[in-house]
Amino acid sequence: MNKIKQIDSLIESLYTKKKYSELDALAILFSKSFLKKLEIILNGDTINKSVYSNKYIVKSGWIDKIPVAEFINITYDIHSNHIKSRVELGDMLLVYEKSYKSKKNVPSNKKPLTNRAALIQAKLCDVENPLTPIGKMDKNRVTSTSKELALLSNWPEFHLYKSGNSKDTILQNIKLDANKPNRYFAGYFDKKWHIGEPIFNHQCKRTFGDLIMSLIENNSGEEFIQNDHSSNWNRLVNNVIKICNNSYLPFSIFNRRNKRLVSSNYLLSVIAFFFFFFPFGIARFHTLIIHHRIEE
Repeated sequence: MNKIKQIDSLIESLYTKKKYSELDALAILFSKSFLKKLEIILNGDTINKSVYSNKYIVKSGWIDKIPVAEFINITYDIHSNHIKSRVELGDMLLVYEKSYKSKKNVPSNKKPLTNRAALIQAKLCDVENPLTPIGKMDKNRVTSTSKELALLSNWPEFHLYKSGNSKDTILQNIKLDANKPNRYFAGYFDKKWHIGEPIFNHQCKRTFGDLIMSLIENNSGEEFIQNDHSSNWNRLVNNVIKICNNSYLPFSIFNRRNKRLVSSNYLLSVIAFFFFFFPFGIARFHTLIIHHRIEE
């Protein structure tokens, strides 16, 4: 069984209820079971020798509020309704990053390693392979779904805020390339996630396992440079990761300042305890990072 099928089978095995809320369905993808077992699947054929090794490390983090975009210029939804309010950036950021280390402390002459990322807007659906934007729209008024489609289909220039009520921007004047495969709609139905392009009435035929492996193989997502802010995509991705890195788990629970962006092994012992008190079913922006570490 290839890795795509393994990941999809893993996902199906974790959904044990008949019905889920949108938040709870998404949260399964950040559960300790998924993160740990995903790491095992990705490392199924890796090499670990004295002269060469490569390893996948799965990390997860979140932002307490959903970042929102505010269009700079007049923007209309697909039914020509004027959008006057902010719109969610998405529900999660999926990141694939690489690092290289010489075991002999010799400078590397290799080409820069490719990092890629993609934004995902998640929704519930009631059929397999739904049509984007999955959620309901109204021809006579703006809805949250019509705003999401307007954002993801064309990437109008926007300012980014941490939440709908924030007065201060996180980033200003963000203009992304709508020709890049850097965002997707994802619909959950019957233990599966159906992934589709942000094009009106596009059928969501891909699986979550396919999206993960495609990102790793440089066929999905958009390339970004770590700790670089020379492009708008770099600014966006690096700032989301930075917010997760700079956020801490509640001191009142752990009595120490633990970073919120942590590995799957850490999640097994600590994050599971945290979410016993603070359940997943609370709106937050998730980040899933697949780190590929190569040493030779």
